[in-house]
Amino acid sequence: MISALPSETHANAKSIGKPAAADRSWPIRWRGVVLLLFALLPVPLRAEKGHASPAAAANADLVRPGVAIPVGPLGYLPPGELPAFYYYALVELHFIDASHLMFAFNVPGLLKRDNKCPDSDSQRMVRAVVLQLPSGHVLKQEDWELYDFADFLWGLDDGQLLLRRCTQLDVIGADLQPRPLIDASGEVQDVSFSPDRSITVVQEKAKPGANAQDSGNVPSILEQGVMAQRTEVDFIGLHPPRMIAHAQIPFPGAIPVTAQGILESLTAPHDRWIVNLRPFQGPLRQIATVHSLCQPEIRPITNSLFMATTCPNRTETVFQGYDFHGSLLWQIPRRPDQYLPLLILVPNGAHFAIESLHLTHPRAALDPLTKEDVDGEDIDIYDTLSGVRVATFQTTPVYTGGHNVDFSPDGARMAVLHGGTIEIYDLSDLMKAPQAAPR
Repeated sequence: MISALPSETHANAKSIGKPAAADRSWPIRWRGVVLLLFALLPVPLRAEKGHASPAAAANADLVRPGVAIPVGPLGYLPPGELPAFYYYALVELHFIDASHLMFAFNVPGLLKRDNKCPDSDSQRMVRAVVLQLPSGHVLKQEDWELYDFADFLWGLDDGQLLLRRCTQLDVIGADLQPRPLIDASGEVQDVSFSPDRSITVVQEKAKPGANAQDSGNVPSILEQGVMAQRTEVDFIGLHPPRMIAHAQIPFPGAIPVTAQGILESLTAPHDRWIVNLRPFQGPLRQIATVHSLCQPEIRPITNSLFMATTCPNRTETVFQGYDFHGSLLWQIPRRPDQYLPLLILVPNGAHFAIESLHLTHPRAALDPLTKEDVDGEDIDIYDTLSGVRVATFQTTPVYTGGHNVDFSPDGARMAVLHGGTIEIYDLSDLMKAPQAAPR
């Protein structure tokens, strides 16, 4: 449990409990908590959006990057074939600010085993490179030892990034000098953020409590399993660093959080789900009613708009956008060729992106994924308020973990790892490119 930050309240986490899986379906890299909704009167849908075709097969025929930085000279090697590196965070690509880009990637080599992370059974080396824009000049470079293959770097949208190494979370900038922020006492299982990056949620494996020993009662096998998986959740404000709330849940899960509080979805009669906002301070507030055969996965896009992944029937999945007044703003049907969709937020909130593996043919849910099943990764960019797809891009190699695309702090540019090059595009140019016919 993190205890070095001032001020905390206890968060009601009774509806937090869906296991976090190494799955890009929401939540996010991870991920899975279910929280709120207010009873919504039926609202006529303004328009069904998101029926645009898949990404273009040849990006070069559509738009040229404003900046192209070869990454082979940095020591980058493309990943192996799927599914050997399933869910491994092998690359991280982030804007630090308007003129600096961070590129971090796995580098091969022999390592001397150390005991800096006692609970870890793996160790690897990652190279972090700070690139100046638009020249691509290397300003700073450093190698980091990491102790797992989970996500390890997140942009904070204020010229800083958050770096996780074992149980230590540090803030770094373009100088790559770490400034300690959090030192967790247990294994860090997940890190996530509110849309505006003002709050981070850190989940760590709870240490066995003293009251679990010598209690006189022998716990059942089921109770022992639950005790072994307990997860401590800390909600931490970043400006300035402070403890906002603390909760404990049975196992790690994705927790949709906004600057105001936690979103939760609760079941209701007739295939309905009530979405609530549970503020860190103040009374619970009902937000919307979502109709779905499956439990919707809730993900905030901004502090006043969220996306629910729903099942209108037994064969379809739809992404729906709601504002915090309960209005259904748009619907985006999930295409059959989309696999492992990942929501990517754009800092200014005007757009968002859905990145997904592009399947070459229909695939049953339980079929193993092979290299023949996937021919690239689609990045579809949408207008936040209307749900209209405004741009699309296809990239290779594909990654099921880490971060291979990012948007500049003003939301005007997209950086993407495409082949052996980091390419940077003006979003306005991507929007002008013709939408390709279905592949």
